[in-house]
Amino acid sequence: MASDDYGLALDLWQRGAPDRAGNAVRRLLAADPASADGHQLLGAILMQQRRYAAARASLRRATLIAPEDAVHHANLAGALARDDLEARRAEQGFRRALACRPDFAEAQLSYGNMLRRGGRWADALPLHSRATRCRPGFAPALAALGRSLLALGCQDDGWAAIEAGLYGEHASRLPETFWRGEPVDGRTVLVHGAEHVWETLLLARYLPCLARRGATVIVHLPDGWAPLAAVIGRIAGVRRVLVGAAPAPAFDVHVPFAALPHRFGASHEPAFAIPGPGRADSAPAARPGRVGLAWRADTPSTDRGASALELAPLLAVPGIEWTSLRLGGNGLDGLDEIAAAMPSLDLVIAADDTMAHLAGALGVLTWVLLAHAAEWCWMTDREDSPWYPALHLFRQPAPGDWATPVHRMAAELETLFVM
Repeated sequence: MASDDYGLALDLWQRGAPDRAGNAVRRLLAADPASADGHQLLGAILMQQRRYAAARASLRRATLIAPEDAVHHANLAGALARDDLEARRAEQGFRRALACRPDFAEAQLSYGNMLRRGGRWADALPLHSRATRCRPGFAPALAALGRSLLALGCQDDGWAAIEAGLYGEHASRLPETFWRGEPVDGRTVLVHGAEHVWETLLLARYLPCLARRGATVIVHLPDGWAPLAAVIGRIAGVRRVLVGAAPAPAFDVHVPFAALPHRFGASHEPAFAIPGPGRADSAPAARPGRVGLAWRADTPSTDRGASALELAPLLAVPGIEWTSLRLGGNGLDGLDEIAAAMPSLDLVIAADDTMAHLAGALGVLTWVLLAHAAEWCWMTDREDSPWYPALHLFRQPAPGDWATPVHRMAAELETLFVM
């Protein structure tokens, strides 16, 4: 009976019925309180329901019942890793999992990802590397390894790892047409696989490289990214931009965005800049200085951006005409309008998000407020960016400390526009 309840609970959970699955697994645990698998499954269901404290309690019971089971330790550690205050206990859990099973690639990947989220790229790197060795071709581990290498400045090896993971992920569907660097003169190349808007803006610099090799370049963007299509469509050599479920045209080869750097030697193409919609107001700005501020007034301070209150020292600097650079309430609405406004500004100040990459790609002088655990593209301990020559970085010295970079930025604003 207990095994029947477990099988039913697992089936219901996998079919997207967590409430019914929870009821079934509770029946199992009422009959067999010592079922480690039952507590494990209940913990997974509670995690999906965002009942995190209850989930951790259930997952912890599974580790107590089956202390030699690496999976139970890894799943508890993963649940703990969601809470910054539980980071130390999460590390202990991952170490117990790997002590039980040293070749556990998924645990190595999850452990490394937790360290990466804390900005500990150098500590994450060996874990991601071991995950790829324990499970060759493991696409998520190859992607994580690549990003760790990129954050630490190892461009060639980083992009090679990312492309290897993408090949394993995408080539199984269309293996004969995955582009691996062969000549494309006179051929149509479909570029796809964008994960983030900012990453698409970052990697769009490689689209003209394809065109210069004689390719007809077609770009496919995910559903909801239509406002980005106008921006990408202005890049030299891009023939057409498709969005969402638009019918795919005939093509000869396809390639994900993130596979392009490896194929073009991992160059940052520093001279690249996306053309703006128009630069009618391109004359030197009269004082007061015109500064665009890209932030979200309706959200509190987060690990990606400061709150309005924390930005107050910037707004107190005299002699500045501020312009709000905010996307509309529906995803990317207003992106092209912001792209049109940015070139007329003396400076853009942004968080680590789409606006920073848009301004950088447009060649606009940009200052970026970076969290202590910043994205891989900003590397570590740098104040400049090889991706965007006109961009400068202001980093948090420690998690939660926005005051230090904001006050430093305010002082530099005064130097730029007041003194």
